[in-house]
Amino acid sequence: LLTVARQLTHRHARAYPSRNSSSLNTIQPSFFVGFTFSWVTLISSRFFMPKLLMMDEPREGYSAFLRQLVSLMRFLAPHLKRGQLSEAIRLLYVGTERVLLVLLHSFPDFLAQAAPALVDTLPPQAVHLKNLIVRPSLHSLS
Repeated sequence: LLTVARQLTHRHARAYPSRNSSSLNTIQPSFFVGFTFSWVTLISSRFFMPKLLMMDEPREGYSAFLRQLVSLMRFLAPHLKRGQLSEAIRLLYVGTERVLLVLLHSFPDFLAQAAPALVDTLPPQAVHLKNLIVRPSLHSLS
């Protein structure tokens, strides 16, 4: 990603994250299970996620990244509902927690706006993830 981003002109660089987001959405974990860990690495990359969430048009970046997170939560939901996590799904869960912690620290406004959509995709058993997601919303109320 870094090499490609450096080669783009400034005009194209602004559209780069949203175009990549559409491409990444087509290869989401539900469609390509074997690519899940690489996909999470790509969407959470420091060369992708911050650029998408800090775009000149915040709504465009927010909605594009929200699609990625919803795809991740929808993939995790059936596994969390069962309660028995395989080693691979447990590692994916930990990675998801880390992505949410980065968002909580660096982009709490995004997480507060995205909370309803994200929480709706998770089963009742996913209490810890739900708490991480709604935390910025609770702080904005106080």
